[in-house]
Amino acid sequence: MVGHQKQREFLKRSAAANRISHAYLFTGPEKVGKKSAALEWISFLFDSKIREGNVHPDFFYVKADPETNNIKIEQIRDLIWKLSLKPVLAPLKVAVIDNAHLMTADSQNCLLKTLEEPNGRTLLILTVQNPRLLLPTVVSRCETVRFNFVPPNEIGDYLNNEFGANPGVADIGEITRLSFGRPGRAVDFISNPEELKIWQNEIKDLSRAVSGGLGERFKYVKNISEEKKIGEILEIWSIYFRGLLMEALKEKEKGVEPAVNLGDAKKFEFSKTTNSAFSLDKISLILKKIEQLNYILFATNVNEKLALETLMLEI
Repeated sequence: MVGHQKQREFLKRSAAANRISHAYLFTGPEKVGKKSAALEWISFLFDSKIREGNVHPDFFYVKADPETNNIKIEQIRDLIWKLSLKPVLAPLKVAVIDNAHLMTADSQNCLLKTLEEPNGRTLLILTVQNPRLLLPTVVSRCETVRFNFVPPNEIGDYLNNEFGANPGVADIGEITRLSFGRPGRAVDFISNPEELKIWQNEIKDLSRAVSGGLGERFKYVKNISEEKKIGEILEIWSIYFRGLLMEALKEKEKGVEPAVNLGDAKKFEFSKTTNSAFSLDKISLILKKIEQLNYILFATNVNEKLALETLMLEI
């Protein structure tokens, strides 16, 4: 696992001191390592290597149904029954509910009783990007552990150690930059080079759109709204503008008025000469709006194309 040393040490110390809460909420960006941290901690508790596909009588892994992209109430009921049984090999029974925000409202309400009246020998770990997508009553009954982006040097060191000797691996420096603090995304790029190319092209398309006029921007929104990968597209937007933010911060440290120029990127570059420039405050505001839009698109039935066009008008 890469990064998150403080969080990992906190969890291990809690176990060593026998101060484990009955439920934890691991929050943070997608692909940043929340699930990996959960599995590593469970392996420590069980003194046995635990992975997502492991068959272990005391470990249960719940994820969304691939057809509906929801975690159904039947899945939660089945989990609650399994957790009610006594541990077989481990000191306690543990369940990971991955992307817990995909639980339906009925699923979350069904889980509440277990969270309110936990069995002393059970542990629940819920992973989620945005806690606001869960019922407040669910969040309040969990101890929150926050995970953030991993520093690029740590991701780069890991990739070089694991894959540097493989001549078939693409530019590790490029992969590190494009993953933007998400180790899971970096590994995805290495295992699937075609996905890396797609993201590089998406970055270029976005760069052209924000550097162009309204016609170019609306054309871009029309194309991406037809692809039906809005969550991934917004992640790319976030990565792009966070890159711009880092450039602006570097300029500010040098005592230069922060203003990042935009343009077509050869790979994952942010500062190209054009007639458009974003201030530090402007980039920060755009990132907040992207986060808000991500939440709105998931939590409501708002028209995706209209929402994306509105955001483009504000950039």
